[in-house]
Amino acid sequence: MSTNLFIRKILVFFFISFSIFCYGDSIYNALNYTIIGVEAVKWSPEENIYFNSLKLELYSDYGKIFYLIDKNLSMAEPIPYTNELTLKGEKGRIVDYNLIVMLEKDDGRVEFFSRTYRIDRIDKFEKRFFQKENPYKKEITTDKTSIKINYQFKNNFYNIKLSQKEFNFPNYTQEKTQKTEILEINGKKGEKTTNSVSITYQKNDSTYTEIENYSINLNKPLPPSFGSLYWGQIYNQNYKIEIRGANKNDKIFYWIREKNKDELLFGPPPITDTKKWIEYTTPVELTTKYGLKGTSGVAAFAVGKNGLYSDIAGPFYFKINGIEKPFQQTFYDQTPDVTIKKVSVNGVDLSSDIITRVNQKVVLKFESFNEDDSFYFTFNSSNEEGKSDLFSCEGEYIFNNNSQNPYEINLFYSNGEKFGTLHLNKDNLLPVLKKFTTNFVDVSTDTVFDFYLPSNNVKYEITYNLNKTLDITENSKEFNGKLKLNVKNGQELLYKVKFGAFNNTDLIAESDYYYFKIDKRNPIKDVSSDGIDFSIPHNEQQILKLIPPEKDSSVYYRFSEDADWTIYEDPIIFYPPLFGQYEINVYVKSRDKVGNERENEEPYLIRFDRRGIFVDNTKKFSGNGTEQAPFKSIERSIYYAKLKNMKIIYLMSDDLGVSFPTTVESDVIIEPYKNNTISSITMDTKSLWKKKHIWFDIFKDGYLEFRNINFDIKSGNYFANVAANKLKIYNCNLSYYGENEFSFIKGENSKIGINNISLNVPNNPDKFNFLDCTSTELILKNINARVNCKENSFFNIKNIKKFYLEKLNYKSDISNSNVFFTGEFSDITIKNLIYEQKGNFKSSNIFDLKNSNFNIEESRFIVEGQQSFDTRILVCNDSQINIKNSQFKMDKSFSMIGFNCYNSTVNFTQGIIDFSNVLDFIYSFRIDKGLFKISNVVIRNSNSANAILVLLNNSSFEGVNNSFFNNNIEEKSFAFWVNEEGNITTVNSLYYFSNQKKSSFIYLNNHNYNAIKPAWYSNAISSNITLLENLDKKDLDFIIKDFEDKNVFYDFKDDFNVAGLDFFIPQKDSPLLQRGIDSSKSPLQIPEKDFYGKNRILSGIGIDIGAVQKSGYLE
Repeated sequence: MSTNLFIRKILVFFFISFSIFCYGDSIYNALNYTIIGVEAVKWSPEENIYFNSLKLELYSDYGKIFYLIDKNLSMAEPIPYTNELTLKGEKGRIVDYNLIVMLEKDDGRVEFFSRTYRIDRIDKFEKRFFQKENPYKKEITTDKTSIKINYQFKNNFYNIKLSQKEFNFPNYTQEKTQKTEILEINGKKGEKTTNSVSITYQKNDSTYTEIENYSINLNKPLPPSFGSLYWGQIYNQNYKIEIRGANKNDKIFYWIREKNKDELLFGPPPITDTKKWIEYTTPVELTTKYGLKGTSGVAAFAVGKNGLYSDIAGPFYFKINGIEKPFQQTFYDQTPDVTIKKVSVNGVDLSSDIITRVNQKVVLKFESFNEDDSFYFTFNSSNEEGKSDLFSCEGEYIFNNNSQNPYEINLFYSNGEKFGTLHLNKDNLLPVLKKFTTNFVDVSTDTVFDFYLPSNNVKYEITYNLNKTLDITENSKEFNGKLKLNVKNGQELLYKVKFGAFNNTDLIAESDYYYFKIDKRNPIKDVSSDGIDFSIPHNEQQILKLIPPEKDSSVYYRFSEDADWTIYEDPIIFYPPLFGQYEINVYVKSRDKVGNERENEEPYLIRFDRRGIFVDNTKKFSGNGTEQAPFKSIERSIYYAKLKNMKIIYLMSDDLGVSFPTTVESDVIIEPYKNNTISSITMDTKSLWKKKHIWFDIFKDGYLEFRNINFDIKSGNYFANVAANKLKIYNCNLSYYGENEFSFIKGENSKIGINNISLNVPNNPDKFNFLDCTSTELILKNINARVNCKENSFFNIKNIKKFYLEKLNYKSDISNSNVFFTGEFSDITIKNLIYEQKGNFKSSNIFDLKNSNFNIEESRFIVEGQQSFDTRILVCNDSQINIKNSQFKMDKSFSMIGFNCYNSTVNFTQGIIDFSNVLDFIYSFRIDKGLFKISNVVIRNSNSANAILVLLNNSSFEGVNNSFFNNNIEEKSFAFWVNEEGNITTVNSLYYFSNQKKSSFIYLNNHNYNAIKPAWYSNAISSNITLLENLDKKDLDFIIKDFEDKNVFYDFKDDFNVAGLDFFIPQKDSPLLQRGIDSSKSPLQIPEKDFYGKNRILSGIGIDIGAVQKSGYLE
């Protein structure tokens, strides 16, 4: 356990199974097994049988903890873990608590672990169950600078060694004078020390060593970064600056303050005065009281998870203003990370497929790994074996073999993926036999003998003629490290073997003779077995049948060499653990009717591998789904995931294929097994399935999650159908290469989460849909989409209580019709949508909404047609529309309608609409029986035959501080067109018409002059246009007089560069500047911010007419 008890991303699924009073003698579970490998989660205390209530704590340096009281992901979302769990048990009963833990790593993959805790509160004198026996116990106390460990051993034969990132072999036990030992580890100021403690003891008559990791980090954290934010720069009002810690687990505090020009320059307070600092959680929004007359300062520091403070970053001083092209904050790491993780041994890249042989010393080096990456190792020699704790994949580790015996070291990542094997030989030229210490070996079964190989070539000769002399020559057989020897039943054979070491073709050393005796002459006296294949691990229940060697003999078994024997009566049932890797040795013996006993030479080893179901399509045959015997197909794996009650499917192959529709009825998470890889799945249907093909059909109680996968879909109709369950997709690339109608996800009464995906549709299918969902919760983030199709219906939703979309970069080429988003009876929130559409489409409508609440902000839309007839931004009925900080640019169409709204309320702030190159007409807004509120918005209609900014029918318009432009309109242009009735309230807004003689401010399309009720204050309108046009062609003097009293006609021709990008910003001083009114004189509230987010209300400065506040700010 690391001293850094910092808890990060872990999911814990917590459910309880009750068992009353007793269990059958011949039924066993994880409580009886031994864990294989090393896990990234620490449990304190470890699983066992307890007789009182228990408080359980979980630790990891690799994730954050959540838990939920249900075993299925489809049923409940995890709850954050904040402190210890209490396992109370129940008086008079035996209760098993089965806990499942999911660890999510930096690279997007997940791992599952589990433990079983039994609380036995049956009040009786003698407890029925034995507890797991450990060779030692330990108590750990820590503070920020040291760790104190109190070890208590079962006997006096043990040894403890301390080192730093260096592992020395061999390890021996020593006879101590006492059974306890206290070890104190101190950190070093300004350093991170990785301390390894080797604990050696006797286990089953052999030497066993555990290597524990106790890291102490007394490094002062690095200061946080402001990226490119430096002295003297100018930033927009409401710009949000980001602060990044050097370590993602650092807690950041910041200070920010503005002074006016008359104040002295100031600095931040001391970091010890934390009340004057603010904890950083989200980007800091910049605001200003003084504009360019003020100076703002910002500083920050970090607190590491070790509790140490960094130095202060800053202070940096800058100004806040709304200039057109302000500085933009960037960070050096905002470019894609293309670094490749690298592991080397003595400077040479390490391969997982090749045994690396070195002479004595190994320097194992890790480069470019994530902070969450860790590894462990197992080791063995003829005299010792053991395993390590998890160590960070960081920097260098040294392995030394000071023994004459070779050591084999197997290296694993935390999920159990093997990434290398090392053989440490001390100047050995010849192979050394594993597991046996003599050159004469006597066995009673066919056997494969393993050897440690040196780095040089080895050849051998073998015979069963004991009188024959074996001569090693360059023509002798190459030796690969394994010697497979066998003999027929009822026979005995003695093999004679000799090895030779070669340097190229030169023989440089020869071994003594090895003798291997295989004796199968006598009838088998051992207890035999049936029901379990011991050659592979298993992931489901196993039943062991023991067969006595003689008719009248009895059989006994036990699980350790020092345990009591249990008589065998019924087949023994071994239940698998929920997750993880476990094993159990079953020692057996027989006793004949006169009392003679014979114990099997070796125990039966039963192994369980429940980390996940493994898939490898390169295997010749399909196994049971374990890593050693994987399935060959994804379809088969999903089917057995339910039967075996397993959650993760690990893809061992880089490329796999799927051909048949698959039903998902349980929790399934599919991801690559290998570290730092993305697997590819090609999906192509067989002819039988081509009419209505759903690749993944997720039924009730199903849960499907994909991580780090490339999908190449060549046919089919649906990628996934989600019915009353959940679908999540993370870090995936989705490509559809077919040409027929296709929908990625169809959902009903479900939950769908998507994050960090790329979507590609290149081959122009007939119709394409991304999401078609009803009564489903949708959370979508970080999507990059490229869609080329004839007809597009990207989002189609109905009765959605929550639709949340953030950061979609969408580009499309449509050749027929397009409705990007259709929503009914839904609550919709969209942020940071970048939408670009082009193509030879006939008609296009981005949003089609009914009875919905629609919110969009910080988004940009560009639509460019070629021969389109009708182009629209949004059509809505009975809806609430809120738009903020968004831009719309539409180009080339026969007709354009921006917003066509019926019985709806539209609220549009801080945005821009730019329509151009239209053959017939433009309606920027058509409001029927609704309310339209608009502020700080710029609208330009240009290069069209006709243009209307706002059409009102029995509706109201409330606009304040807007800038409207009708430029180069050939026939007629209008600011307002009123059909039956329209209430118009406009304040501090400018209305520009380039063709004054053909333009009217208001057109009243009826004979009722009371149909309009204008309230207009401090607006500027192009001179020489018609203020009010109506069917009767009458001049309504009272309306004209009311307008002239409160507003102004003005010739804008020298004020604006209407063809430029900055067409809405006055080019010089004009009557627009400081001619607006404030809220005390306005029927509408004057917005505090302008189009750019700058303060509009400044001390001593008047309010400008239009969307931009130019007065009070420097050019």
